[in-house]
Order: sequence, then structure tokens, then C-alpha cells
Amino acid sequence: MIKNNEHNRLEAYDFEKRVGLYLSKRYNTNFKEKALTVGKNKEHKFDLVSDDNSIIAECKSYTWTKGNNFPSAKISTIIEAIFYFSRIKADKKIIVIQDSFNDKGESLVDVFLKRYDGILDDIEVWAYYVGNTLNDDVVKVKREKNEIWYEKMYKNC
Repeated sequence: MIKNNEHNRLEAYDFEKRVGLYLSKRYNTNFKEKALTVGKNKEHKFDLVSDDNSIIAECKSYTWTKGNNFPSAKISTIIEAIFYFSRIKADKKIIVIQDSFNDKGESLVDVFLKRYDGILDDIEVWAYYVGNTLNDDVVKVKREKNEIWYEKMYKNC
């Protein structure tokens, strides 16, 4: 099991920059923060958007609470990101989480997926483990995108 070395854990801003470099290398395109239209007269700034808007990522760097509890209040910002993802079209929508482990060895990403998999639809979830260099980073796709569940339900309406 991978566990983060705390000395390799990055602060949120640095984590977002690191993921941007990783995505640029993986997909051979540039990524930057960009506002996209998510509703009538409403935009949302996504953390990382490819030059052609086909890949969009939100980066989260949360840890368990001091009491080893699930950080529900912080996770609510991921739920908000899921809502915004549902309002856009893109080939790839990714939530990238710098994983954290509690004293029992539970992965924050795994517990998040157990609780919220049913609302993720076409969103991928990646667990990101920071290495000493970008080449040493480990990324695990913990959830592949699925179909949007309600499209089937309303297809014949």
C-alpha cells in the first residue's frame, strides 16, 4: 500500500502546479486555470483546463482531521466541483486528490469513493502521490468515468 511521505506532501497551490505539470506531460498539451460557463450568466474557475477544453481537472489536497475523522466539510468542496462538472461537456473530467491515510491505514480517496461513487457519473478520480521529482510521482486512477446514469432514464421521454 502506498502511504504519503509527509515531507513529500505539497500545499494546495504547489499541488495544483505539480498536477498541471503532470497532466501537460501525460497529454502533451498545456493546462491552466480557466473559467468556463456552467449556467446562464454563471462561470466557474476550474483548476486545470487543457488548451482545447477537452480535459478538465480539479485538484484537492485534503487530509483526515486531527481526530482521524473523514473531513466532511472540506469534502463538500469536491461535491461542489462535481456539480460544476455536471454542467459542462468535456472528453475527460478528473478529480485529482493528493491522498492521505488515517491511523488505521484508510485511504481518504477510497473512503471518498465509497461514500460518493454514485454521483460521479462521467468523472474520473485519481489518487496522487508526490515523489521527490515529477518523474517519481505515482498516480492511480481509482475510478474510471461511467455513463451519466440519468441519461438512460430519460432517453425515451
